[in-house]
Amino acid sequence: MNNSAYEAALRSLVRRPHAEGELKQKLRRKNFTQMEIELAIEKLRGEGQINDAQLACELVQWHLDYRPLGRMGLKRRLSLRCFKESHIEAALEQVLTPEAEQKALRSLFEARLRRTDLQQLSEQKRRERLARFALSRGFSTGLVLDQLDQALAQAPNLT
Repeated sequence: MNNSAYEAALRSLVRRPHAEGELKQKLRRKNFTQMEIELAIEKLRGEGQINDAQLACELVQWHLDYRPLGRMGLKRRLSLRCFKESHIEAALEQVLTPEAEQKALRSLFEARLRRTDLQQLSEQKRRERLARFALSRGFSTGLVLDQLDQALAQAPNLT
């Protein structure tokens, strides 16, 4: 086996974790053959260097903790990172409980409501902006509508 595809993949993994599909794309762009790519991926998988199921769960949890996204947003983000649909669904099933998604949306609303530009808007405009922002982050309409009134009622110092 030509170790250069393996070494290139390792260099990418040192910078940050990658899904198998993502690594394959990177290696294709570097003009490695399909056989070299498959051998490198198989070796990395055997060494435990890549594990898409685990990485998908970790990314879902990271987003819930630090950069909240809803179910649809998480699916979109993981798809862009070239995860297989089965890994995406399994990660969402394991990590994204309804309570976790609600908590993520509440934290998103709380952070947005601290912004002074939102505090200066009318109640209706504030509602519209918060709803649009949450929807753009992949939260469902039903969840946004359920949590929006609660968030606005609990927000301090709104005029």
